[in-house]
Amino acid sequence: MAMAADPVATSGHKLITCFLPLGVATPLVKAIKAEKGLATAHVCNARGVGKLTQTEHRGLGDQAEKQVLRVVVPAEDADDVFEFIYFEAGINKPHGGLILMARVDNFVSLVLPDDIPDEDD
Repeated sequence: MAMAADPVATSGHKLITCFLPLGVATPLVKAIKAEKGLATAHVCNARGVGKLTQTEHRGLGDQAEKQVLRVVVPAEDADDVFEFIYFEAGINKPHGGLILMARVDNFVSLVLPDDIPDEDD
């Protein structure tokens, strides 16, 4: 009896996700592009309360705004980019954020052509 193929095909990419203090993600995206040549980042904002915030310092509805950064990276470069982000974002310092890495399944890399006309044209 033939075995069925694995329904989840690995793409050879990793997803790095960071939860960062407000204002850190945008300069970090620029640094990732300049230093690592990656333009596969996505930034969004989120709200929440840190686990280490003491109960007496939390007010009703007291939440801190954070930024969430996601970067898709070729698997062979993932450890290097992970380390770069870890130190460049200051995650290695207290309250610097959180970083995670996971494999990406069924990812298709899209590359834009160099000759894209401006929107004004």
